[in-house]
Amino acid sequence: MKNSKAYHRRQIFILILLIILLSQICATAINADQSDKEYYIPGESLNSALFNLKVLKTLKGDELTPYGWKAYYKYESESKKLSKIDKRKYLNNKDASPDRQWAVECIETKIDDNHMDVKYLLYPVNNPANVMNLGNNHRHAWSPQGDRISYLVCKPNCPTYEDCPYQYTCDAWIYNMKENAKKRLNVNAYDVSWPSFDKNIYFNLAQEWDDPKIIRYNPNSGKYEETPYQGLIFSPGGKYYLKDHYSTEPYYIYQREPHKELIEIEKQLDNQNGVHRYGSAIWLADGHSLLINYRFVYDLDKMEFTKTMKEGAFLGLNSARTHALFMTGVDQFKVVDLLAPSPASK
Repeated sequence: MKNSKAYHRRQIFILILLIILLSQICATAINADQSDKEYYIPGESLNSALFNLKVLKTLKGDELTPYGWKAYYKYESESKKLSKIDKRKYLNNKDASPDRQWAVECIETKIDDNHMDVKYLLYPVNNPANVMNLGNNHRHAWSPQGDRISYLVCKPNCPTYEDCPYQYTCDAWIYNMKENAKKRLNVNAYDVSWPSFDKNIYFNLAQEWDDPKIIRYNPNSGKYEETPYQGLIFSPGGKYYLKDHYSTEPYYIYQREPHKELIEIEKQLDNQNGVHRYGSAIWLADGHSLLINYRFVYDLDKMEFTKTMKEGAFLGLNSARTHALFMTGVDQFKVVDLLAPSPASK
């Protein structure tokens, strides 16, 4: 009889744990689904969009504008409502960890007319007062699970940035938020990426004006490995990647494995009216489509353009990178499903 009661107590205890676990999973799924329908926008971007639409004639700071220059807003696609939010809520969603439990805030302090001291503060979303200073952070990347962050702390190679503004060294670090432990890696790098397709950390050891030198670091084994890669902007799933571009050169498109530059696709983009590879290129959720110049969607697998957006000024993507928000006028917005085929391509 006693064994039977003990057995039932254990069964009830296990059932309670399962209920709690399922409720947490459901809550996470609901929050993730809701965040995919929200867009977080600074007021400056809203006013700039109106200027691009020629609603505003100038962009002077003292001009009377519909939106606050230093304010923050959230647009909900279901209710089609734009609402003003505080800066903290904006930060909690704009640069959040994949599990949306952590965020990073950038603090800029003017040194002189030509230099800014930039620091990055890491904090838990549910307790923003508990901050960790990531220092003069040049780049950072969240782990796929969101429990760790890899970041680069930079310092000038001479006493002041004025003496050598473009000569600096960056040390690579990993901080484990769950264990409250940080580790310095034996790496001096200038860019970092932590993609989910193989859970390794990738570092570029070369500065932006030098040829890329990409290494792979396994955070579990601690092993380093050289790669033939030319960039760190990996597509979801890791099938493709971009070599980053600067104002003086276009971006380049690569297939990761087997490794090769996709020259025919680059030529196709160059020959498309309205497309230029000096502009923006953003990977979308399917892992093989690019949003180019905020106007075109190009599918690398199909080697064709699948969508063209002609109306409105681009404001941003949802967190899932499936939909884009465009402004068409004052308090007038349009959400576009970037991965749904256009009528002409069906």
